[in-house]
Amino acid sequence: MKMELRNPPEDNFKKMVNIMSDKYSRTLSINSKESDFTINFQDSIKLDQNLNYELGLLWFCAYNTIFNITKDNNKFTIQTRDGHKPEIITIEPGAYEIKDLNDILSKKTNEGIKIKMDIPTSKCIMTLENIGIHFQNNSFFRTILGFTRNHYITPVVENITSENIIKIINTNTINIHCDCITGSYNNGKQTNVLYSFPSNTVPMGYKIVERMNPPNYLPLCRKYIMDINFKILNQEGELIDFNGEEISMYLHLKQV
Repeated sequence: MKMELRNPPEDNFKKMVNIMSDKYSRTLSINSKESDFTINFQDSIKLDQNLNYELGLLWFCAYNTIFNITKDNNKFTIQTRDGHKPEIITIEPGAYEIKDLNDILSKKTNEGIKIKMDIPTSKCIMTLENIGIHFQNNSFFRTILGFTRNHYITPVVENITSENIIKIINTNTINIHCDCITGSYNNGKQTNVLYSFPSNTVPMGYKIVERMNPPNYLPLCRKYIMDINFKILNQEGELIDFNGEEISMYLHLKQV
């Protein structure tokens, strides 16, 4: 009876050589001032189709310049009771605490708007004096201070409590997405997050330095790499704006 070998001798020999020889290993140094960027390789990375590879993040570095007031949510409109036409108020983008916002709102509206936190409920109390206020759905009055209505008008003076609690920080997690890896999940759904860590580990303006020791490696899903796309997103899947500050990463690509 003729017998067939399960693995041809040459395949076994290749595997033995692979085990005994130095395995493929490359490091990738990456810098960008954007949170959605693509790295193009001058010489494409061509990997052996019969072998497995993993990618890991060794460290991540960026300045904590994540603003809660941005150019997208920093405007609102006021209407005074003296009949003057509505006025659009703009807050300078930045990272604000409740006290900072109260000082700016009071100054820009001539004491017409004041805010404070109600400690027991973590809600915002807004005092309007002879003034009406209107803002868009993406305004910081909604996303940060917890007000759900778009328009508030008071007869003389009124204290209004926000419907929702204050969320002074809208970025809780920094997720580094990479389009050439697989094996990660977010709330049960497969995603391409290479690494995830909490935001605001350092004060505003300080440098975030996240070192992985040991690195967490994830399987590579491509064996021919011309480019790699990275996205730095928050827990809501929104791009994190580092306001032009440089993002640096150091990665390790290795054969398993």
